[in-house]
Amino acid sequence: MLASQCGGRGLYLIATLLILLASLAAFSQSPWYRDYVSRFPHKGSQGFSEPSLAPPATLEPSPPKLTAVEPSALPTSPESPLAEGEEEEEETDGGDYWIWPDYPRFHRSSLINLTADTLDLCAAFPTHLLSTVQIVLKIGASEPSDRLNAQLSSVTKCITNLPIASDLDYMLGPHRAFDVLADLPPSLQHDNPDFEAYRSQKELFANGSYSNKEGWRLDKYKFLPMVEYAYQSNPSARWFVFLEADTFIIWDNLFQLLDNYDYSIPLYFGSPAPGRTPPGASDKTWFAYGGPGFVISAAAVDKLLSRATGSYGHLSELRINAKYEQILRGDCCGDSVLGYALWEKGVALSGLFPMFNPHPLQGVPFGDRFWCEPAISMHMTSSQAMVPLWEWTQNWKQDVRFHIRSGDNFVR
Repeated sequence: MLASQCGGRGLYLIATLLILLASLAAFSQSPWYRDYVSRFPHKGSQGFSEPSLAPPATLEPSPPKLTAVEPSALPTSPESPLAEGEEEEEETDGGDYWIWPDYPRFHRSSLINLTADTLDLCAAFPTHLLSTVQIVLKIGASEPSDRLNAQLSSVTKCITNLPIASDLDYMLGPHRAFDVLADLPPSLQHDNPDFEAYRSQKELFANGSYSNKEGWRLDKYKFLPMVEYAYQSNPSARWFVFLEADTFIIWDNLFQLLDNYDYSIPLYFGSPAPGRTPPGASDKTWFAYGGPGFVISAAAVDKLLSRATGSYGHLSELRINAKYEQILRGDCCGDSVLGYALWEKGVALSGLFPMFNPHPLQGVPFGDRFWCEPAISMHMTSSQAMVPLWEWTQNWKQDVRFHIRSGDNFVR
C-alpha cells in the first residue's frame, strides 16, 4: 500500500516531486486539514474551531525554505472562535501550499541487503538531527512486552537519545523508562482511585511478580509531565515529537515536514480530535490524538511551561501539573487536556490529517479525497507488522527523489 499509484489505475508509477506538490496543494483544500497557525492561509475548511488571530508583535523571519505566502496573522490568545454563520475572511494574496525539499534526509546509493547478518539498518539514519528534534516514547509499565520489543526494534531503534516516559522506573534493554508521575502533586494522587493502580504496580514490581492490568488508568496523567520531561531532557531542542508503543512513524517524511516550518513560532501538529469546550463557549477546542503521535515546537513548549511572575520576580503561577489537576481528574484523556492547556496558552492545533493517521496500515481510508499525501504516522500497528514494515521503509528508497505517500502500494 505504500509504492506509488498516483492517479493511474493498475499502473505502477513511482511518484515524482511534481506530483507530490500537486497532491499537497489539493489536500490543503480538504476539510480534514486545518493549519491554525496560518503558516499558509487555508480556505473552506469545516468543523474546526479557530481562535482569534492577531498580528505578531515582533517576529524576525527565519530564512525562507518555502515558496508560499507568508502569514499575516498568528494565534496570540485563546479568544472565542468564530461565531456561527460568520465566515473566515478570504485571502486574496496567494495560494496555500508548500514545496518540500527535493531530497530525503536518508541518503543511500543502493538497496540494502536485508538478509545480511551484519546489516545495520541505522547506518543512513540522520542522527545529527536528534539534537534538534527530541523524540519521546510514552509507554506504560503494563504495556505488552511484544509491543514494546517491536517498537524498540524498529521505529525507535535508531533514536540514540530516546527518553521513555512511563509510570514506573525500570530498564528496557539499554533504555531507562522514567516514572513521569513521581513528581505529580500529592493532592492529585490523594483520594484518587486511579492511583491505586499506581501504588499496586510498584509493590508488584518490587516483589518481582508484576502483572497489573489496571495500568491503563494512569495513561492520562502522563501527558503534561511528559512534556516537562522532554524539555528537561533536551532544553535546546527545536521540536518535540511524542509517540506511543504502537505508533509507526516514517521519519524521513516527518523530518522533511519540520524542515518547512519555523520552530520559533508556537506550533502543534497532529491528527485532530474534538476536545474540551471552554467555559462560556459553544464550540469545542481541538487536540492532537496521541495514538498517531504529535509534534510541538520549542516556542509552543515554552508557552505551555511558562509561569507568571509577581512584582518581585517570584513565580506566582502553579506548575502545569497542579494547574490542571481538577481538569485531569474529570477528563477521560490526557491528550485532550494537553491540547486544552496549549489552547489556553494561545497555541491552537494544526490538524494534519491524513499525514498523522489514527488508523493502522490496513485501515487507512485511502480514496479520491486522500490520495498521494505524504504518510507520516499510523496508529495501532501490530507487533507482527512493525518490524517488517520498518525494514521496508529503511530499504525502499533506491532513488533519493521519491517520497512515501498514502495511496502507495506496500508489497508484502
